[in-house]
Amino acid sequence: MLYREAHAPLITALDEKDVFNETQHPFFYGLILNEEYVQTTTSIAVFTHNEYELTDDLRMTAGLRYTDEKREFVGGTIGFAEVDSEVNYGEWTGKLGVDYSFESGMIYTHYSRGYKAGGYTGFFTFVPEEKDAYNPEFIDAYEVGFKTTLADNTLRLNGAVFMYKYDDLQAFGSKDGFFRIFNIEEAEVKGAELEINWLPADGWRIDTGIALLDTEVTKSSLGEVPVGNQLGNASDFQFNIATSYEWDLTSKLRAKTSVDANYQDDIFYSISNNPNQLQKGYMVANARFAIIDADDQWSVTAWVKNLTDKDYFGEIFSDGALAVGFPAAPRTIGITFTYHWQ
Repeated sequence: MLYREAHAPLITALDEKDVFNETQHPFFYGLILNEEYVQTTTSIAVFTHNEYELTDDLRMTAGLRYTDEKREFVGGTIGFAEVDSEVNYGEWTGKLGVDYSFESGMIYTHYSRGYKAGGYTGFFTFVPEEKDAYNPEFIDAYEVGFKTTLADNTLRLNGAVFMYKYDDLQAFGSKDGFFRIFNIEEAEVKGAELEINWLPADGWRIDTGIALLDTEVTKSSLGEVPVGNQLGNASDFQFNIATSYEWDLTSKLRAKTSVDANYQDDIFYSISNNPNQLQKGYMVANARFAIIDADDQWSVTAWVKNLTDKDYFGEIFSDGALAVGFPAAPRTIGITFTYHWQ
């Protein structure tokens, strides 16, 4: 089978304003910086996606794409760093993969090359040089995996191992004392995932997932991001489990109860690995109980999020010295009523 599609130019514009207000800051008392700019992206892409049935069980996928993009930035920090600049990029990307199917599942191996355009950071700064464009990001992704359905379709096992190699990785954080998007020359991600879906009895379902991740900056000329640092928001270990049970209350009503828990190992919220931006590992659990109409027309659900009232930060920003953390929501209890009009 052969598919081809051409994309017409896509034009988007971001008109944004920001105020850096330090009226109460002990060192910058009364300082107010206005950031006003328009960033316009014009993009055109042509690609082909092809699937070849080599045999009854063996399939090959091949795709190729060319993207041409232009980004324009006009404006900036009024009185300090106002610029009028544009960048143009034209890049080839693609995918190549092989899938082999057998009675209870399939195995596959894929390679793909991805691309993310460069652009400009829309944050306040004191010097125009901080408005210099960051470069495009490239990724070479390799993956080998399997998908299986076993035990009379009551057990599903999916797994994969993968490796990502980044060139000019785009990262957000503090560089030279300013928040901005910048590039890291090279970075590498290695990982493995396993997913288990099990139906042990009528109405009962258990879903489990495990993920292992090893991330590393492998080449960098930035003092803020030395070689060996972990990538931001990249936990070495994640685990999740969810179980639900559904049963008939009457001939017209059903009940469903579910509990889920998610564990995440330590993470840095920045590729700089600033210790002020380290969130220790934590687990969050949630629970739900629902009464459902037999025809799925309405339902009433009582729910609890963050069941154990775990304290943790959902995000932490830092300028290299000071840090500002945003706490995640505490235990939250609610009731939801849903009705579907037919």
